[in-house]
Formats: sequence, structure tokens, C-alpha cells
Amino acid sequence: MPDAALPRGLHLLSGLEFAGTLLENLYLASVALSGEVRTARLRTLPGVHYARQGAIHDLGFAHDSLTVSFATRLAV
Repeated sequence: MPDAALPRGLHLLSGLEFAGTLLENLYLASVALSGEVRTARLRTLPGVHYARQGAIHDLGFAHDSLTVSFATRLAV
């Protein structure tokens, strides 16, 4: 999954119910985003805050919704 699409995909997943967690789920595994690869990519994505301490993960987004994210992107 390209870096440009990853924040939107994560934002979309954050609003859905599914088996697993936001960071450990079948969708992310299917696009080869797990483990240290996931950690490295999440830390460099614009609009995404990711921090990890041991087993605790903190994931946040610069925008409250995908609508605001798209509007901001189109305004640039």
C-alpha cells in the first residue's frame, strides 16, 4: 500500500468493527504491513502520529475525519 493511501486506509479502519485491533488485523497483514515494517512506516507518515512503548501503541490522526482530511488535501 503506498504511503499516500495508508493514512486514509487506517482512518477508514478506525471507524469500522472487525476482528483484531487497528494495528493487528487481517487487512494490514494482507498488504504486508506488520511488525517492524509497520512501525517504521507509521512513524514517517504525514498526518499520522504513532508512538510505541513496549506493548502500548499510540496512534492518532491530524484530522478528525476522512472528510476533513480530503478537504485539507484538496485545498493545498
